[in-house]
Amino acid sequence: MVSRPRVSGGKPGWRELLMLCALTGFAIAQPLLDLFGRSPEAFIVSSAQGPDVVYFAFVVAFLPPLLLWLVVLILGSINPKAGSFACCGFLALLAFCWVLVALNRAGNLPTAVSVLFALATGALLILAYARWNWFRYWLMFAAITPVLVLGLFLFSSSSSELIANSNGKAADVEISSDAPPVVLIIFDEMPMSSMIDSSGEIDKQLYPNLSALAADGGWYRNATTVSNATQFAAPAILSGRFPSNDRSIPIARQHPESLFTLLASRYDIEANESVTKLCPDSLCNGPFVDDADGLKRQSEPETQSTTETQFALIRDARLAYAEMLKPGEALKTSAEPAGKTRNTGTHGSTTSTRLFYHAVNEAKTDPTVSGVVGGLMSNPELHLSDADKLVESIEPGEGPTLHYLHMNLPHQPYRLLPTGELYEIAPIGFDPELSHLASAVRGPTQQAADADRHRLILQVGAVDSVLGRVIARLKETGLYERSVIVVTSDHGVGMTADAPIRGLTGIGPMPGKVYADILPIPLIIKGPGIAPGLVSDENVYSIDVLPTIADMVGADIPWKVDGRSVLSNPRGSATKEFRDIVLDTNGVAILGPFRRYDGERVLSQALQRNVDTLLRRDNPKYPFYNANDAGELIGRPLKQVAVGASVPLSFTVKDRDAFLDVDPKVMLPAHVHGELTSIMAPTTLAFVLNGVVAGVTTTYVEDGHATFDTILIPNAFKTGRNNLKVFMVRGREGARFLRPIAA
Repeated sequence: MVSRPRVSGGKPGWRELLMLCALTGFAIAQPLLDLFGRSPEAFIVSSAQGPDVVYFAFVVAFLPPLLLWLVVLILGSINPKAGSFACCGFLALLAFCWVLVALNRAGNLPTAVSVLFALATGALLILAYARWNWFRYWLMFAAITPVLVLGLFLFSSSSSELIANSNGKAADVEISSDAPPVVLIIFDEMPMSSMIDSSGEIDKQLYPNLSALAADGGWYRNATTVSNATQFAAPAILSGRFPSNDRSIPIARQHPESLFTLLASRYDIEANESVTKLCPDSLCNGPFVDDADGLKRQSEPETQSTTETQFALIRDARLAYAEMLKPGEALKTSAEPAGKTRNTGTHGSTTSTRLFYHAVNEAKTDPTVSGVVGGLMSNPELHLSDADKLVESIEPGEGPTLHYLHMNLPHQPYRLLPTGELYEIAPIGFDPELSHLASAVRGPTQQAADADRHRLILQVGAVDSVLGRVIARLKETGLYERSVIVVTSDHGVGMTADAPIRGLTGIGPMPGKVYADILPIPLIIKGPGIAPGLVSDENVYSIDVLPTIADMVGADIPWKVDGRSVLSNPRGSATKEFRDIVLDTNGVAILGPFRRYDGERVLSQALQRNVDTLLRRDNPKYPFYNANDAGELIGRPLKQVAVGASVPLSFTVKDRDAFLDVDPKVMLPAHVHGELTSIMAPTTLAFVLNGVVAGVTTTYVEDGHATFDTILIPNAFKTGRNNLKVFMVRGREGARFLRPIAA
């Protein structure tokens, strides 16, 4: 006979544990494991192994009730009634959270309504718990909930694919023992138009290393991606196939036939992946040995879960849950900023994808976060370490080696200057880094989009520096001349007002006006059979990379591919196609239909969107920062510029306190954003930092305010307190003068 559950009197025991398990299962485990189950990228970018995923799931499912039960037991050992009341209070709190999360998922109810309804539910639970035995028994039987939720996560969620991801067998391919080294670098979210000048050539002044590599090899100017989402685009590059799996996860288990398995029978593989796990663990750790079972790695892949990764995942869960508890209206305000970006997806403002990304966004402001969270959202400087790994892996006299780097740059957030220095993003009433959402749509002001585009160009400059380090290392080791080198990107990014950033809006197909930003990608190939300095406008796809590398190293691909080597006969048609990515009702990216388009027209549009449409050429010392007609002033000491009478206006600079204590070795407050009051007409402003004109821009109207946005040159900063003044620029080139504006 089962004894009756207690409400008060007697020390709390296992019955309280069962009831706490039930409500933590409903309130915490189910929403969190559902969220992370549909967000495998949360584990991929943290380099989590299978044991990490399992550990995380068990912690989410069982740690909360155990911790609460421990508190109940401690209080109960002091005073039994205190323990009972604590249990009752915890159950009421969990009921409140359960209902609040459910309401936020269901729709955007007013904050007051959601909170009152959740409070009422908590009060009713206390009443039911105190009065009805059947309700307490039901709670005890419902303790199975965390187990059921855990089972669904481990065996049927998208993230369950990560638990056993060591699949990967070297293809049976004959490759010469003196095959050349292969270096494949895939940058992320880098449009082809971001690196060319008005002549249609790679800008030598801005990007000397990209230009030099193209001069030693071939530049395929009409190369385009076959997908506008990384989880489909990266596997397509490595497999040579169009995306075909509706819910593809960029892991080896789902993509066993890749460049890695193709070359593994002869090549040592040095793979650095930031947002994918496409290189099988069984092929990408340790040196090769030949045994009775064939060629395999000497050491087994590392399976020991790391404490750092586990704590980072739990921190992700904490941040994500905090977002889930925000009532719908509050979440909508934070996730749909006015100004630069807005989200018009039909999947709602509280879907798993948006919750995850928003939680990651908050994580980046936490100095205790090591940066493993966030994937495409994490700080770009963290990915520079991936380039360090690539450079260090290149060794003199090495045998056939594949050096692979998928680097999460120049992807947003834009925080790197061409020199690699890190700058802060000025807060502007919303978190600008929400613009990384692939489902975001830009606001109606093209000047705001151009400000982002300028920062993209600066970050492409940092990418060029990374490539320069790799080339220098190859030359230093004597491997450059004989190496096959391929540099490309997974896709581009939209820089057009009132248009999607990546097309993933959930409201229809990607509009044609962003094709030229998103589909054309860089593709530079150096290797045997390619004449130095070649510039080709042949119809080339990202899926041609694998067949081209195979052709150059003499490997026959043992599976069917959709791409073709650039050394073979060109495609006869200018018509191109790609797989459009759409969002399902949960906001998860899935494959849409093939879209066909005129490749020549899109190439022409991309060439017209060159960097010279934004940058000027009259200040060669600061070419990256000269994005204004008055840009020739940048770098001049104020004492060398005529200064007139002050202007009876005022301005506000967001986060101006950042200039009070600057450490240039850590972070520069180089992004200046604010508003000019009392005047709406376009006004050219100069920003004088420590007596030097450090930036020039022209205001534009956004949300009814005269807005300015610019990046200051880094060498104008000094350690400690920095003095920033704002001037109005008057006169024409050769006769400019400045008028001070009151702070």
